[in-house]
Amino acid sequence: MIRLFLLFISLFFSELLVSQSFVEAYLNSYDMNKEVLNFSYDMVYESYGVTKLVDSYSMHVEVVEDQVYTKSKSIESYSFDSTSIIIDSKNKSIQLNTGVEFKSQQIPDPEDVKRMVSLATRETNREIDDLLEYSLYFEGQKFSQIKLVVSNKSREFVKMVYVFSNSLPNAKYVDKEPVIRLEVLMKNFNKNITSFTTPLSKFLKFDGERFSLQSKYSNYQFVTNYAQY
Repeated sequence: MIRLFLLFISLFFSELLVSQSFVEAYLNSYDMNKEVLNFSYDMVYESYGVTKLVDSYSMHVEVVEDQVYTKSKSIESYSFDSTSIIIDSKNKSIQLNTGVEFKSQQIPDPEDVKRMVSLATRETNREIDDLLEYSLYFEGQKFSQIKLVVSNKSREFVKMVYVFSNSLPNAKYVDKEPVIRLEVLMKNFNKNITSFTTPLSKFLKFDGERFSLQSKYSNYQFVTNYAQY
């Protein structure tokens, strides 16, 4: 009897999750981590052509309270207190900008999602194994379909899928094959970090008033929007 009751409860809440709208499902996943101050994750961007995967790259993201660190290929960045610092190891340059706004998430803001949903002509949802899939469909827009996939158990983000509209010109091509779908996967979510794996002090030193290059990076070009640098 207890097993049957637990099975009923499990199925009941599963049905509730599947019956949610795109926005409700997105906000549930988004709000789950809103109170987490320190965390890291990897974003994997995969571009698909008609027959195969044509391009892929990843971005590592770390958030420690109100400070954000990202790394993708040869580019690393730090954001804090309306300050943005971008390190380009390939071109040996460090750029510092102040008075800029940044978002601690590399996933869409809820208000942007609500505006996106308002443009949709219809939406569907379904359960596939341990995943919940929510889809929006569009006409005359850049994307013909946007899909949100979350974990049925944890309700955490798994991926977003963007299907490009074939009715619009200027399609992106990779190796002569048109990109018809972009998948953005969220992996390796970790809530146990306490500091950045690569501290800013590796590249810059701060004397209380301004930043300057560490001696190891003295051959880098240092560009800033503040004249005193």
